[in-house]
Parts: sequence; C-alpha cells; structure tokens
Amino acid sequence: MIVAIPRGRIYFPFRVFFKAVSLIFTGRILQGPYIEKFERAFAEYIGACHAVAVSSARIGLYLSLRALGAEEGDEIIIPSYTIAELPYMIINMGLKPVFIDIDPRTYNMDAGLIEKRITKKTKFILLTHLYGQPCAIDQLLEIARKHNLRTIEDVAQSCGSEYKGKKSGTHAEIGYFSFGLFKNLNALGGGMVVTNNGSLYKKVLQEVQSYPFPGKSKLAERLFKTAFASFCTSPLGFTLFAYPVIRLLYFLNKTDLLNEAFDLPDWERVSLKNYMLKFANIQGLVGLEQLKGLDENTDKRIKNAELLTELLKSTPEIQLPQIIPEAKSIYLNYVVRIKNRDRLPKMLIRRGIDVTQSFLNSCPSIEEFKEFKIRCDNSDRMVTDNLCLPIQPLLKKKHMRYIADTLKDVIAQG
Repeated sequence: MIVAIPRGRIYFPFRVFFKAVSLIFTGRILQGPYIEKFERAFAEYIGACHAVAVSSARIGLYLSLRALGAEEGDEIIIPSYTIAELPYMIINMGLKPVFIDIDPRTYNMDAGLIEKRITKKTKFILLTHLYGQPCAIDQLLEIARKHNLRTIEDVAQSCGSEYKGKKSGTHAEIGYFSFGLFKNLNALGGGMVVTNNGSLYKKVLQEVQSYPFPGKSKLAERLFKTAFASFCTSPLGFTLFAYPVIRLLYFLNKTDLLNEAFDLPDWERVSLKNYMLKFANIQGLVGLEQLKGLDENTDKRIKNAELLTELLKSTPEIQLPQIIPEAKSIYLNYVVRIKNRDRLPKMLIRRGIDVTQSFLNSCPSIEEFKEFKIRCDNSDRMVTDNLCLPIQPLLKKKHMRYIADTLKDVIAQG
C-alpha cells in the first residue's frame, strides 16, 4: 500500500471536540469563564502581562495600531512577502504600507533595506515572524529606537517561537497571534493581542468589549468543520478518503480546487467590520485544551524539521530555510525553494506525498497595491520557487526519510 502523507495536520483531539459540543447543549457557547481563563493561561505561556482574545489576527493588527495612536497618513513598515489581507487592512485604516523586500535565506524582512525607506511619516514597524521563525528582532528594535518608531509583532505564524530565550510576541510594544485552522494552536479561529503595557491593554480591551459575539450557528458549523478536517488529515482519514480525492483532482487537472486558499481574497469580505467580533467561550475552552499539548507537538515538529534539513542539505537544487542565531523556530511550515517547482506536486502526489505552495504573496506586485509598488526581487522569486513540505508532529523518522528520498528522486528525474 502506498504511503500517504498529508500536506498538513489539523490537530483536534476527540476529547476537545466532545467538551466543545457539551457547551453547545448547555447554552454556554458564547459567554462563560473560558475566555478569561484562556487569556490568563496564554499570557502566562507567552510571558506577557496582559492578553486579550480577539476574533482574528487581522483585527489584532487593527487593534494594535489603534492602541498605539495610528492616524490617517501614517506609514508602517511591513514585509513585501505576506498575506494580501495585511496591507489591505492597513490601507483601509487610512495608513500607508511601506514594503521591504525579504532576506532570501530566512524569508523574513531584510533589516538592511529598512532605513532608506523611512520618511517623516513613518510611525510604525511590523516585526513579522514568517513560517515559525523569529525575524532579526535586535536589528529591527534598534532601527525603531533610532527613528522613534512604534513596534508591533506579527506572531500569526509563530506561536511558541523564541529569540534569545524569550517568546515571540513579547519583544515589541504589542503583538498579535492567530489561532486559525492550520495553526499550531487552533481555537476554531480567533487570535490574541498581548502586551506588557497596561495602557495599551486597556485600550484594546475596551474596544473589543464593544464588539458583538459571532453567531452561534457559525461557531457550531466551524466546530464540526474542524473535526471533519482533523479526520481528513489523520493517517486513516487521509489515506482512505482525502488522498484518493486529491489523486483524482490531479488526474482531472482540477488542482485549482486544492489551491483556492492561495487565490487573492474577495476584497469585500476583508472589510474591517467583518472582523469586529468578540472571541467566544467555546473558543476559549478549545484554546485552553490545545495549549496543553502545544509544546509537545512543537518539539516533534522541530525534530522532524531538523531531520529533513539533515537529509536534504547536500541536494544543491534545494535551498533550505536558514535560522538566525539565537532563534528557536517552531517550523509552522517547512518551506524550501526549488526552481521549476510547478512540476513537482503532481510527481510527489503519485508517490503519496501531498505538498503545497505557500499562501503568501509578493504584495507590491498585486494590482490593488500598485500605488505602493517597489521592486522586490527576492519576494517575487519566493512566490514562484517555494514548496511547503510535510513535517507535522504525527510523522515519524521513516516518513521524513521517505519525503527526502522521494523529493530528491523526482528532482533527479528532471
């Protein structure tokens, strides 16, 4: 029987599902004690004084900028390689994104390119940690101090990562996290804003408290979809159900259905008002349960990533991710760069390995942001060359060896 390895694993144990279902039947799906319990537990885990649960990382950025006093016309430095929704949200706040190309080795913002882009209107800098790896925090904070810039950490992809022994999200004045479906801490969506500044905390909390709760039916639907997705990415569910479907889609040349997440968003749905919702009690319960196994799963993912690096390091066609000194990456995604990448997914799926491209964009090249366009060669190449390899915690050493050997074999075939 062919080895079937999914591109990612949605970690959602049955015990968490049943506890969440019980809240639906008791009528405590929206309000209850789990929101504050999760906020306290998460703040303790990160090492922050304060945490506010929010409906998404996107609204987390909005709330962070509002708390720091953002005004129309202010500029914020962000990486060129990121999700398209991020600069869109910034523009809709009346701010101007200042794109900075990435370092081709780490995929994070190139600190050496920032200072020449700073103007009198530049007020903020976004410390973004892509794919689980902390960015060059010391360099960015030094630039911020030199130019009197306010600092925000984007930890949407890096919950649990560290720099110099300190968790990401606690280096800047304020930071935000994501608890989406494929994140290492899945809380039926949502996110968290953290800070050590009591004044910023009060501003964020006050605004969030003015938001309405999401609909009960939407939350229930999200719960059951998450449970189903967890089954489909489990060893049994993927082998018996998801993998045959994916093989069929490749055979029919319908792979665009697998990659809808990589399409540009429906801009109307990215409207700020759609994210102005409270974090619900059921999400707090799920978040608390997921937090219990977070470090254990992270350690397994790191070991898989380190083994894969060792197995692939002598393959010249593959550029591996490089971790900066004194940083601990959680490897939320293990992303390599390979020229002529597009032919590989079909060849690998035939061998039972489901890989994908990254969902990030080179935003200066997107039509909607043409007003802020600059040349970002590394970012552009990253879009065409990236390939995400499976390293999820349930995979064993034999799976890592199979992935490495198979990838090298299909590359050698030309």
